[in-house]
Amino acid sequence: MKLTNAEILEFVRDNLLIDKDENNCYILKDVYCRVDGNVHGDVNGYVFGSVKGSVAGDIHCNVHGSVKGDIWDNLGPPRKKDK
Repeated sequence: MKLTNAEILEFVRDNLLIDKDENNCYILKDVYCRVDGNVHGDVNGYVFGSVKGSVAGDIHCNVHGSVKGDIWDNLGPPRKKDK
């Protein structure tokens, strides 16, 4: 099914918040829909939902939920209350 220009514009308006960074490059600030494909680039914010695939990169913050697979590198030191 081929989308019309009007349908694409409506989808962008309803589901994407687009901005420009300090280098005048377009960036996605927020995505308000499901992603049924790959994300090639960094996510500098939160993921509110499940990741049903692999993360090929570092997680620099917390995971609130289960990891149902292998971790192939190092885990950071435990928090003081976990010791």
